This record gives sequence, structure tokens and C-alpha cells, in this order.
Amino acid sequence: MIWHIFKKDVKLLWWLAAAVATMHFAEIALLLTLPNSPGNRQLAQLMELLGLGGILAVGFLITALVHQDSIPGVRQDWLVRPVLRRDLLLAKLLFVVLLVQLPILIADFLEAALTGFPLGPSLAAAATRSVILLVLVDLSFLAFAAVTKNLLEAITGGVCIFFIIAILDVLLNSGRSRGALHPTFGTGVEWITECALLLTLAIGSSLLLKLQFFRRRTLVSRFAVGALTLLARLPL
Repeated sequence: MIWHIFKKDVKLLWWLAAAVATMHFAEIALLLTLPNSPGNRQLAQLMELLGLGGILAVGFLITALVHQDSIPGVRQDWLVRPVLRRDLLLAKLLFVVLLVQLPILIADFLEAALTGFPLGPSLAAAATRSVILLVLVDLSFLAFAAVTKNLLEAITGGVCIFFIIAILDVLLNSGRSRGALHPTFGTGVEWITECALLLTLAIGSSLLLKLQFFRRRTLVSRFAVGALTLLARLPL
């Protein structure tokens, strides 16, 4: 059943996956062009836009993928069949690995190899970055999409999270320096704070996926998203 769900998603979303992959390859092409065009601010700005747009495009693709068989509600086709919830989750993960993350790995490998690095280290560096993105970025988008029913809910939730983070930053930084809130920033142990934040995000996303796909506790999961957002912004 995993393979059947995967093939169905590929037939519906291959064009979007191809567009997202094209953005990543375009960013790499611009990055390789920049050394031959020093001082070209337009190319540098375009590359920055493609980098930010690539992340947003990945989030949009993963959200569309999850919403093909949305978790909230009681009218979904996968509930009627029924489809094992484990199979549904694994099919979505397979799509993310093969059609979302694999093109990024190939693009990163080509960037390093064409820059002049040996093939072995280039592949190792690309694979390491892909694993990190898979755990920290892709799983986060996957978990967030699982608590929303459609794109409108996803956009609304994303805007709410953005404003919560912005308000917390203003309140926490009011009358205090950044160093007071994050005493490790700018020091040799800054990596401890960063690793703690990333670990919190990875564990929280994994728990949300388990809670939503296997228990379908949407209300609890949405409160958990809010709690995770607050936890990630606490001073460390």
C-alpha cells in the first residue's frame, strides 16, 4: 500500500516537485556564476531570493503532499478504505526523500564537484546536509501540514506562528540586550544553544507526526505546535 500511495502522489504532484527542484538547480547555477561576475549585486540578490524561495517552495510542496490525504476530519478517502496509518506516513516520507530531498542532494553534490572538490567529499558533504534538512526542515513542514486540513488553514497557521515569534522577540528583547537573552551567542559554546534548539525542533516534529498520524488528535497537536513555538523562543 505504501507504493500505491506514493505512485498516486507522484502522478498528482510531479509537476510541483519538478518546479521546486528547478529552483534549487537554478540557485546552484547562479552560485557557480557569481565568481565570474564579481560585484554583480543583481545576481547576488537573485540567488538570495532563490534560496529563500526554495525553502518556502519545499514547505508548499510538502503541505500539498500531506493534504492529498489530510489527517484532520472524517471524510478522507484513506479512512474509508481503510489504509494503515503507518503506510500513509511512510508513503509521505518516501515522497519527501525521493522527490524533495534527493534533488537537493544532487544539486549540492554538483555544486561541490563543479567547484573542484573531490567526488567522495562532495558526496559526503551533500549527503550530510540533506540528512540535516530532512530531519530539521522537511519533518517540521510535514508535522505542521499534518495538523491542518487544507492550504488555507496552513497559511493561517503559518501567519499566526510568524506573528507569535515576532511578538515574543519584541517582548523578550525590550530593554534587554540579545546577549542577556542568549548568553552563549558569540562565544565558543554557542553550538550548545543551537543544538538544543534544533534537537527540540526535531523531537517535537517527530512527536507531532506520531500523535497526528497514529492518534489523529488534531486539537492536542495544534496546542502542541503552539507550545513548541513558545519553547523554541525561550531565552537560553
